[in-house]
Amino acid sequence: MTTEDINQLSPQQLRRLKRHNLLSFHSFMLAAVVLLFRAFSDINAVVLLLSFGLMLVARMFYQNARFIDSLRENRVKAR
Repeated sequence: MTTEDINQLSPQQLRRLKRHNLLSFHSFMLAAVVLLFRAFSDINAVVLLLSFGLMLVARMFYQNARFIDSLRENRVKAR
């Protein structure tokens, strides 16, 4: 989805998109933390790398949610 597509969404659709991004963020971060504990208990490098990858994906979902929130705030300020 491009920025132009996001600009055309209604406020309700933006809230829903933000909610889905935050839900995905929390899900991926929970999975990453669980795998991180597993990696350190077994000293498994592959699981540790997978955990860090999941953390990066979770961070991207969080950044998307922050972007959507700032876009909503800018719309409110513009009115």
